[in-house]
Amino acid sequence: MLYHAAAVIAAGHTVALFDQAMALLGRCGFTPEDARAALQPLSRGALDNLAVGPPADAITGPITRGDVATIAAHLAALADAGDAQTEATYRLLARRALALSAAALPAEAASALRATLGVRG
Repeated sequence: MLYHAAAVIAAGHTVALFDQAMALLGRCGFTPEDARAALQPLSRGALDNLAVGPPADAITGPITRGDVATIAAHLAALADAGDAQTEATYRLLARRALALSAAALPAEAASALRATLGVRG
């Protein structure tokens, strides 16, 4: 059943994450149509990157740049929004992104990101 769980994560849960991102843009005043239009190219780009390389090469964003300030700002905004579920999802996925990116980051940046994300050990 692990193969089926993997398929659900890769497909169904991707849609659920997209919906969560659309909901955040909705809180910023986007209509559902505008939110979908804004996010689709980003999602397509990520899937296109995965089509030609492994996840560690495909991932983009502030974690891959070691941008601690942006991650801290995202976490603060999510906390201020009072959306504990989305904040928890963000934290969990950011930790996974850090695991994918850590080898390419300067040690100081990786350490600062771990601290910001509450990664122990």
